[in-house]
Amino acid sequence: NVNDMLTYAAPNGCVDTVLMYVRWTAVTNDTLFFCSGDAPMPLDNAHTGRTPGGGAWSGSGTYLNIDNNPFYDPGAAGVGVHLLTYLANTCSDTLVTIVHPDVLIGLDTTLCTLDAPYQLISLPPGSIFTGPGITGSTMALFDPAVAGVGVHLIDYSSAAGCSDQVTITIDPFEQAMIGGVQSFYCSNDVQ
Repeated sequence: NVNDMLTYAAPNGCVDTVLMYVRWTAVTNDTLFFCSGDAPMPLDNAHTGRTPGGGAWSGSGTYLNIDNNPFYDPGAAGVGVHLLTYLANTCSDTLVTIVHPDVLIGLDTTLCTLDAPYQLISLPPGSIFTGPGITGSTMALFDPAVAGVGVHLIDYSSAAGCSDQVTITIDPFEQAMIGGVQSFYCSNDVQ
């Protein structure tokens, strides 16, 4: 916070001054990563780098505790990218929170070697997938042909420290053999 004196001198020789109060609001930590099961975090200077104190936070997952202190709950915000705003001295600054899932539910699957590559799941930035068949580690892109036949464990981790494992079973392609059938039939043939 700074006080400054602004002086204006008019061409006719008149001079006027005004005292200006310059106030600022800043959040020095611009991005924070969380797992969806992390405990709520105080939105104080130690965690966010916000100055000055006494301002108000808004955004998904923000709340005031019983002592009227601001907190951020990543579980309440939900998986995704969220923008929090800090308002103090009629000025504001923002903070991005990125919430990753603690676990990946329902991704275990069985595929065929000829199935097309596909995205296992769409997650916020900071998610990494590794293992056989992963061709796009940050996009969770899995290619059954690259993985090959067998049971494959795909590891998931995030910038927040969340981690899990997905099991993908790849079965070999088998050409169907149908026998005892004519190559064509008439619609009025009775068998």
